[in-house]
Amino acid sequence: MSCERCRLAWQSECSAEEERLPVQPEASALYQSLLALGADNPGRYARHRLWALMFWRPLYLVACVVCCQDSHVDLSEFRLHWAEGTVVGFSGVRRQDHSRFASSTQHAETAAERSQRGAEKQMTILVRCCDQLLASVSELKRINRRFALQLVLDALLERLAALDVSPDQSLKIANAFVQATNETLGLAVLPGHWQPDYQRQSCCLHYLKSANDLCPGCPRNV
Repeated sequence: MSCERCRLAWQSECSAEEERLPVQPEASALYQSLLALGADNPGRYARHRLWALMFWRPLYLVACVVCCQDSHVDLSEFRLHWAEGTVVGFSGVRRQDHSRFASSTQHAETAAERSQRGAEKQMTILVRCCDQLLASVSELKRINRRFALQLVLDALLERLAALDVSPDQSLKIANAFVQATNETLGLAVLPGHWQPDYQRQSCCLHYLKSANDLCPGCPRNV
């Protein structure tokens, strides 16, 4: 990874030999602790907060890859590591340097074409990983897939902004994510949704925990 902020994304990578606790009991324990935080609708808050804690690491890794454009990651064997009822790391991520696998056809591509093709591939990988995570925990099966992926998309756009990815490139990446959902999210991301005036399309339900205090950019503020 060529960017220092992107290298931070790998700090919680665990050795494949480290013990991996079973996902379901650990996720259930975290879910139970989150129930105590959601005052108005504890079940709804706990489910969506659990989902955010689970998708954050693969999202951060993929955002960094498309930011630096020097490698790609395979998340087909991605696994979260748990300890004491919370997520502490991950393993099973394979990284490949673009330069080692570039074909003669790929060398003929322009930088923009290569970047777009890489973003499309990584967004497909991210959506597949999200689907696997959603299916791995029984408490998450009550979350609508469209809403779950919209939360991921909002978080992706915010992470790209934090990594100083240009608005044009971020919109292309976001729309590649939308396409990878097989029309689950429907409409493309519009330029007006971009930072610094980016308007989230989904609510993280933080207000259920904090006496109706809405997050900046919350769609409930509109």
